[in-house]
Amino acid sequence: MEELIELGIDEKELTHLTMKLMKNKEWLYNNYDDITEKYAHQYIAIFDEKVLESDNDLKRLKEKLRKILKDPDTVLIELINPKEITLIL
Repeated sequence: MEELIELGIDEKELTHLTMKLMKNKEWLYNNYDDITEKYAHQYIAIFDEKVLESDNDLKRLKEKLRKILKDPDTVLIELINPKEITLIL
């Protein structure tokens, strides 16, 4: 934890942010079918368990977020693939 303090990162703040991102990720998975229908092939920004913004260009999406949020790095951003596409890793 000393490394976090040296970087100016508060442990409580980091824990809170991690929990929010996990909650938003869970919300995404629970609503993935509906989200896929509406946002296929787009990047979406999820904040407080809702889609805040979307765009098919990640750079443009981040620009939109900078205009409406103090800290856009606290938002979960995901690329929504349509159901027909399967990624094999």
